Amino acid sequence: MLLRFATAGALLGTLLGASACQSSNPPVQPAVGTLTGVISPGGAATRVKATDDAQRTYVVAPAADGSFVLRNVPHGSYQLTIEPTADYTEPVLERNTVRSGTLNIDTVTMLPAVPTGLGSTLAYSVGAEAYRFGSVTATLTGRQLTLTAARTAPGALPDAEQVFLQLTDFDGPGVYECGSTATIIYQNRYSDLALPYRWSTATPEGRGTVRITYHDAAARRLAGVFSFEAGAVNSGTSGKYNTTNGYFADVAY
Repeated sequence: MLLRFATAGALLGTLLGASACQSSNPPVQPAVGTLTGVISPGGAATRVKATDDAQRTYVVAPAADGSFVLRNVPHGSYQLTIEPTADYTEPVLERNTVRSGTLNIDTVTMLPAVPTGLGSTLAYSVGAEAYRFGSVTATLTGRQLTLTAARTAPGALPDAEQVFLQLTDFDGPGVYECGSTATIIYQNRYSDLALPYRWSTATPEGRGTVRITYHDAAARRLAGVFSFEAGAVNSGTSGKYNTTNGYFADVAY
């Protein structure tokens, strides 16, 4: 009996010692990063929210100049949401992945809620590069709206780059999702002899959102925001074409 008692006591002491040793180790802290960006113009947004896949949200108010910093954000994929003031429209943004260090978001351009006086234009960002199309036209046939934007890239053919945005069930302001009521195509051509390189949201990997934010049926003018990810369509075209923070303004049809 004495031997058994001693063995049990030794075992208890060992367990207590192990427990004390474990409790002395600090808990493992999650890896975090920093998310920064700029909203243009300053004063156009009230809050910036980053929401992860588990629907946890991190919120910050932008500074007067439009800059914002979200610190100590756990690593992961986040949907960024910009809450606008009454005079501006919420942009459509792609998801961002936060890793160690600082992730700088491209400047987010806010579209006015009533975008008259801006001139007919379409613009978006691809990575750190901003694209602007000065030639934008639209047609409305029944409930099918087609918007065509073109621009001449430096050293390229006239209208070498084009964007086609099609809404098949247009009914004024609202959200139109690629894959159901919207299709977006981007193509570029740098030779008279070559077929254009073309990407479309109608491919299996394609996705995107178009939100019509302004529609004046009497004046036949509209505006909206969008983002999309398009897959290669024809031979010679590869990879994906990803855009974010897109908008079109003061487009007549």
